[in-house]
This record gives sequence, structure tokens and C-alpha cells, in this order.
Amino acid sequence: MGNACKRLAYCCVEPCVEPSDWEPGHSGGGHSYRPSPHGRNSYQEEPARRPIEPNAPGIPVQRTTNGFAAFARDVFQFETTGLVPHGLSRYVQAGQHTQAVWYQRVLVAWRTTPPKNAAEASNLVLQALQGQLRTDVLGLLSFYQLPQPQATTIVPPEGPPPPAPPKPQVAIGSGKLPDGVQYELRTLPVNRRDVGDGDGMTVYVEVLKNPRETSIVPPAVQEALHQRNTALLNHDFATADSLKTKIEDADYKILEIKRNQEILVHKYVVRLRGVDAPEIGQPYGRQAQAVLLNLVEGHSLRLLVYLDDYFGRKIADVYCNNVFIQEVLLKRGCAWHFVKYDQSPEFAKWEKEARAARVGLWDDPNPENPLDYKRKHPRGKSAPKFRNPH
Repeated sequence: MGNACKRLAYCCVEPCVEPSDWEPGHSGGGHSYRPSPHGRNSYQEEPARRPIEPNAPGIPVQRTTNGFAAFARDVFQFETTGLVPHGLSRYVQAGQHTQAVWYQRVLVAWRTTPPKNAAEASNLVLQALQGQLRTDVLGLLSFYQLPQPQATTIVPPEGPPPPAPPKPQVAIGSGKLPDGVQYELRTLPVNRRDVGDGDGMTVYVEVLKNPRETSIVPPAVQEALHQRNTALLNHDFATADSLKTKIEDADYKILEIKRNQEILVHKYVVRLRGVDAPEIGQPYGRQAQAVLLNLVEGHSLRLLVYLDDYFGRKIADVYCNNVFIQEVLLKRGCAWHFVKYDQSPEFAKWEKEARAARVGLWDDPNPENPLDYKRKHPRGKSAPKFRNPH
């Protein structure tokens, strides 16, 4: 988000949250976050004090004396956890899913123009939440004790919210995309175990850093995230683990990036467009996998996604540090041009050059096309293992 927001988040004496979000500590009657020996990312109850039950009725919202610092802290925490303060629901009509969308919009606006004081933060909220109910916008400002707009300030009028805009198809900063590309993704660094063969891999995309990803998180996953946070606050680690499994079953995952700090990521299975590498059981199958692994391991990737295939994989062009991966694979003789599904003249040219140079799999005078191999050994049937003589 920026150094200014981080400094505000860490310099804030107390968080702007309910007692349900934070438990008592010993710092002069304030609140403190304490790691628990019972499990990661949980709040540890002080033995001398009775913990306050989450969402207990009638408990006033506790704030810092500086609403701007509290607002900065909560926005920064949302960036890392994806969660909104429970107490906000007492001030606004919108549900928590909509509130999460607000915080994401504020987060994007904050990165562009970080506010320096409460007045600027109030203006940022007004700009970021255009189109929302006036009462909700004013309720959010009241929650943080930020300045209310003047009568002349443009605030969305009362009434039902406008229809939701279409889901964005392009990530921030992607620019104009080639014809046929549906959207762009930026992945986390690729893990070795996620490269299964020479033309496919599993990747993970951080949800909060991609506006498209933020807009498509299923409501069931949003609810499971909220329930898991509540379970952790109650020290109910069995329920928290069960909810984490439910989230992972929906192709999402919670990653711990540092102690007591997690991010939500979306899992994608990717198939490289226009190329077909030898299967693992074929000659040169392992070598092709090793070349792809050497190119992408430990690096973040740029994916240009064209479509989903029969198996639900994303058919995509893959770039790593501005290197076009399919081009490298074809020129090194690590894959065939997949002419059944692609008629790119560049791909055909790169394969022809590799054949002429007899590099990679083309060193074999009569290599078997992966399509023919898969017809002989369909999925679900065991195929003879190829032993590399080298």
C-alpha cells in the first residue's frame, strides 16, 4: 500500500475495532495481539481476564483518539487478511461481502494517492465509494470519526445501488491484450512441485492484488473466511481447520507469508497454449519437464488466458521475466507445435528450426507425437515407463 500507510498502521496505539476483534492485554488496559501456543494466527486469551465474546450485544465500539490512524490500520490489515471490522455493520446497511468490496476500492485508491490526514481520507472514501448508498458512506465515515462531507460535497444519492458493473477482464497495468485473450493474471512465485510435466503447471494468484480476483471470490468462500476468523478468535481451532479445508476445496488457499500474517490465493491449473510436450512416460518427457521447471521455478509469471479446456485448465500464454516460455520450449526441441488446436505461423517456424537443428526431442529420428502416445495410453490406464538410458 505504501510506506505512509504502513507507518500509520504500526504507529497507531490501539486498533479501531470491537472487543470481538481484539482481546485484552496488559499494556495499560489497552489491546494487544498475542500469538497463541495453541496454533498459528490465533488470539491468546489472558488467563487473568475473561475474554469478551465475539459480537456480544451492547458493547460500544472502541476507537483510538485519532480516527485517521485507526482507518489506516484497518485498511492495511484488510490488505493482508481480507477481513473487515465486525463493528462496521452497526453503522451501515450493507453486508460484509459488500463491505469487503469497499475496502478493496479504498485500498486501490490509497495506493494511487495516499491521504495525509483525516480530511483527505474522508475525500478518498467519497471518491472510492461513488455509487453506494449515502447512508452507508456516511456510516463508514462515522465509524472512524472522519470528517463528514459538506452540503455541497457530491455524495451518491439515496436509493437502490446501481447495477453492478461487468467483471473486469484485464488486470491493472496490463495494457492492450492480444486478440482472443480474455484476461491477464500475475502469479506468485512458482513452486517446484507444481510443475507436473513439460507443458503444464499449477499456479497461485493473490486475490487482493488483482481486482478481477477480488470480484469473483464466491460468497461461500467469503463466508468461510469470516467464520474461520471468528473460530480463531474463540480458540476453536478444529472448526478453523475444517473451514480452511472447505476454502481449499473451492480452489482457494490461505498462505502464511509471515508469522500471524496470511493471504488468500486462487489456485489455477494452467496448460501452455499451442505446444504439446512429450508425456512423462515418453522419451524426453522428463527432460522437457526439467527445462520448463528451470525456466519458471521461483519466479512470478504473467499469464494471458484464452479459454478453459475440457478439464477446466486455463489455456494461456506464459511469460517469465518478459521471456515467452512457449518460444523457448519450441526452439529447444522440448515440445511439438500443437497444430490440432493452434495455427500460429511463429510456432510452426520455431518447431521447424528445432527439427532442422536436431535439438531436444528431434535428436530422435522418429519421435512419437504425444497425441499418438495418449491414444495408446488413455487416462486411467497405466502406461509403460520409459527408462532414460543416459
